Amino acid sequence: MRIGVSALALRSPLESLGSGIARYCAGLLGAWAEDGGDHEFVVWVSPGFEEPEAWRNRPHLSFEVAAGPWSRHKTLWEWWSAGSAARETGCDVWFSSAHAVPMRSPVPTVLSIQDLFTFTHPEFYTLKHRLVIGRALKGALRRAEGFVAISRHTRDELAQRFGIAPEHVAVTPLGLDERIRPLPAAQVSSAELKALGVGGERYLLTLSTVEPRKNLPRLFEAFARVAAEEPDLRLVVAGRRGWKTAPIYRRPSELAIADRVDFVGYVPDVDLPKLFARCQVFVLPSIIEGFGLPLLEAMAFGAPVACSHAGSLREVGGDVPSYFDPLDVEAMATAIRARLGSDESREEAAARGRRRAERFSWADTAARTLEALVSAGGGA
Repeated sequence: MRIGVSALALRSPLESLGSGIARYCAGLLGAWAEDGGDHEFVVWVSPGFEEPEAWRNRPHLSFEVAAGPWSRHKTLWEWWSAGSAARETGCDVWFSSAHAVPMRSPVPTVLSIQDLFTFTHPEFYTLKHRLVIGRALKGALRRAEGFVAISRHTRDELAQRFGIAPEHVAVTPLGLDERIRPLPAAQVSSAELKALGVGGERYLLTLSTVEPRKNLPRLFEAFARVAAEEPDLRLVVAGRRGWKTAPIYRRPSELAIADRVDFVGYVPDVDLPKLFARCQVFVLPSIIEGFGLPLLEAMAFGAPVACSHAGSLREVGGDVPSYFDPLDVEAMATAIRARLGSDESREEAAARGRRRAERFSWADTAARTLEALVSAGGGA
C-alpha cells in the first residue's frame, strides 16, 4: 500500500521540535523508517525541512515538499492541496497528522486526533485557535474514513461529543525517543544546571508550553505553600511561551515568590535528562491533557512525580505518580509534600517509573497507526 502522510508540522533539526504534533510526526516516521512492513510512505513536509540522516536512503520512505500558495499554512494546505498531492503520487490512503483533512480526496483519509480542547475548554484558547482549529476539526470528523486517537480519554470524548463509535477509533498511545537515555543525578553538575537557567540545587520541575490549560498559576500557589516550609526549594518552569501568558508570568510576583521561580524557556531534548535527574519532584498540574508526554518522559528519566488526575494522565501514569485534583491548590501542595517526604527511595521510585514507561514505544504507536491506515485503505 502507498500511504500519503501529511507532516507539515516538522521542523529541522528534529532535536529542537517544540510542538506536540511535530514530536508526534517525528516519532511515527522514525518508527516507520525502521519498519514500514511492505508499505511505501510518501511524506509531505514544509519548505526548508531536511530529513535526518537516519531517514535517508530508505526505499520505502520518500519526501515531498509542500508547494503552492498554501504551503506555509498547514491547515489551508491540507484543505486545498493535499487531495491533489495524494492523486498525483498515486496514494492508496491519506494520513492527516493534525486537525484537518482534504476538502476533496481521491482516496480514503485517516485523521489523527490529539485532543478536543477547543470544544471542551474553549476558554483556554484564542479566538484564532477556536475558529481555525474548531472549524477544521468539525469538517474533518465528517469527511474522514478512519480515526486514531492518542488516548482512550480522547476516544471516549469523540463518542460523547460527536457520536463517533469507539470501535471506529484506534487508540494509539505515544512513545519515547529511545536515543535519549536517563542520567544519574551524580553525573549532572551544578554548572550544567546553572547553564540551563536553574538557580539552585533543590528544585521542583514542570515542563510544558506556557498556556492556560497547563494550570501554572495554581502550581505557583501550591509552591508558595510548600516553599514556606522548604527555604532552599525552587521551582523550575521549562517550556516555550504559548498564548494568554501575561497573567501566568505575573503570578509569581503577586505571590512574592518570583525570586524562587526560574522560567528557563525551551529546553532541547538532549538537556531534558539533566533537569529530570536533579529535580526533587516533577509536577504536572494540567487541567486537561490529551496524553501527557512530559509525564511519560519524567517516569522514563527516573523523576518522582506529582500529577493531576485530569484527562488521560492516569492512563499514562498508572500507579506511579502521587495524583491530585488540579483545581485544588492544597491537594496539589499535599501531593508535592508527599513526594518530597516519601519513604520510598529515589532509586525505587525511579525503577517503578521506568517500568511503567517501558510500556510505551513509538514502534507500538506506529504499528497501531499502520493497522488503522491499512484498514481504511481496504488492505491494498
